[in-house]
Amino acid sequence: MLKRGRFQDRITPTQRTELLELLRTGAERVEIEGSVQPCSDVKDHKFIETAVVGGVDLLVSGDDHLHEPAVFECLAAAEIEVIRPADFVRTLHQLKPVQTGNLFTDWKIEP
Repeated sequence: MLKRGRFQDRITPTQRTELLELLRTGAERVEIEGSVQPCSDVKDHKFIETAVVGGVDLLVSGDDHLHEPAVFECLAAAEIEVIRPADFVRTLHQLKPVQTGNLFTDWKIEP
């Protein structure tokens, strides 16, 4: 996903690699059954269910389907917030450098 056109203009290949490594350090594999389906786009159900089963705090996505009211309700019931990528980067900017290194100090933040 980070290699798509809209991301290529915003992050460098090095930043992409560093971001993926940062995310992998806290990643956990979960199995889903396909039972959580609150979204109008059936291709997005897997992301919602993975977030719920995995017990994440945040689901980061710019996909408008994942920001639908039914999805918000489903995720809120599981105490999960869905935020847009620019808001995620803004949050990372607030972390101490020891937590993220120099990864996000030069990112362009746009809505």
